[in-house]
Amino acid sequence: MKLAVIFSVPMTTSPGFAWRWRSADYKRESAEWFIFYRDCVEDAERSGYKVELGRIETHDAAQRSNAKRA
Repeated sequence: MKLAVIFSVPMTTSPGFAWRWRSADYKRESAEWFIFYRDCVEDAERSGYKVELGRIETHDAAQRSNAKRA
């Protein structure tokens, strides 16, 4: 089972943030952002990923960069 993690990204417009998802292994990320959490989860599921509901991570570009090098 492929797992995905939901995370928030800051936005300059209201409500101030949006949702995106990425695979747990950092190999794939959503192509777009979502205002509603549920829309983000549904997009991940349509892409073949299972989302652990309630697990939300903060967006950390440095963490992603390090993971891609590993």
